[in-house]
Amino acid sequence: MYFADGQIKEEDYEYGSFTQSKMFHNNVRCSSCHNPHSGKLRLSGNNLCLSCHKPVYNLPEHHFHKSDTDAAQCINCHMVVHTYMGVDHRRDHSFRVPRPDQSVKYGTPNACTGCHANQSSVWAAEKIEEWYGPVRKYHFSDDLIPGSLLNGDSEFHLVKLLGDTTQPEIARATAANYLSSIQTMNSAGALLKAIKDQKPLVRYHSIRALENYPPDLWVQKVYPLLTDKVRAVRVAAADLYHRLPPDQIPASWKAAYTAADAENQAFLQYQTDFSVGNVMMADYKMQAGAYDEAIRYYTRGLDKDSLMNYARLNLSAAYNTLGKNPEALKTLEDAALIDPFNDQVFYNLGLLQYEMGGITPALESFQKAANMGSTNPGLYYNYGLLLQQQGKIKEAEKILLRGFGLNPQAPNINYALAFFYMQQKLPQKAMEHARALKAVDPQNPEYQELFHSMGL
Repeated sequence: MYFADGQIKEEDYEYGSFTQSKMFHNNVRCSSCHNPHSGKLRLSGNNLCLSCHKPVYNLPEHHFHKSDTDAAQCINCHMVVHTYMGVDHRRDHSFRVPRPDQSVKYGTPNACTGCHANQSSVWAAEKIEEWYGPVRKYHFSDDLIPGSLLNGDSEFHLVKLLGDTTQPEIARATAANYLSSIQTMNSAGALLKAIKDQKPLVRYHSIRALENYPPDLWVQKVYPLLTDKVRAVRVAAADLYHRLPPDQIPASWKAAYTAADAENQAFLQYQTDFSVGNVMMADYKMQAGAYDEAIRYYTRGLDKDSLMNYARLNLSAAYNTLGKNPEALKTLEDAALIDPFNDQVFYNLGLLQYEMGGITPALESFQKAANMGSTNPGLYYNYGLLLQQQGKIKEAEKILLRGFGLNPQAPNINYALAFFYMQQKLPQKAMEHARALKAVDPQNPEYQELFHSMGL
């Protein structure tokens, strides 16, 4: 819904942008600028900004444009406007300083080239440096953008931002959301610390991020949030524990879980007038092992929105669990027709085709997912193993190394590469990946035999 740096992109609520701003964090409120009854501005033009800011900000020495022109209006540099549906003009209320240097590096938009459309972001970045010097003041986007790339450098930036309580709640919650895709002990530690954060949005998204981590990391830590003062946090915690078999929830927590789970079910049921609400309820049923019920809700969701492919991915999984693979295959084939550039669809399709004995179609589906730039380590793990199984050793190594390049800390990729190089009688290369695996997931029982065989 936002660009990677937090600027508005889709039809975002202006409040979401406002919570990113320094103004919001210094007790400026909507009514500071707008009449709370009419919504109109209290003052016109730059006079509104100057009611708080120093007069120097209204001089050419600051904005480097001709005074009393549109180009000299504060809002045109610090509150870029987007027009939706041709009539809905929304200004970005994050009140950010233009950063064309980030545009050069990451492709994010900036206010300068928004007006000077005939100039490049490099030109704009050079102008900013000429006017204001070579150093840009830190903004949370300096960590959020590289964090959003989900590459080998992302974890450092995301963990840093998540732990920085001076930064906006919405940005820190976004960092937690991204960490759901980087399943290391370091990321898990950051998320488990963040579930105690003062900000409920950070607690909520940290819990949601933990859904992708092994239960033994969080099962003893999250239970106090079942009685959190914020209902959304209680619901998220209940949803997390709902993934566990009932006998794994200790008796001392069951009353709190039962109450929070009831809130969760009521919330989900309330959403089932809508397509996405049916999918949410179906996901809940899937986690409980009620696969027939899950299929019913996924189908209802698709009846309301036939283009909602996320529902097809999970509907296919429900069919597969019940042994109805022809129905599962048809569901994924429909998804591929609707969205032929969705790498997850083709990854799931490849897994199912392999399970059904279709080696050649599985290889083709995996290759399509890889060609689409998938960053899912599971794809490269399964594709690499299948290529190796078919005796295509060089191709298997290439695919596994591609997965490693995208996520050097992915346990399954390092595990596969360690075994691959052992089988190819390349112990030094195998040791490199075994050590990487030991660093990120040392206690996993599935890896102990490998560690023992390599003396780790």
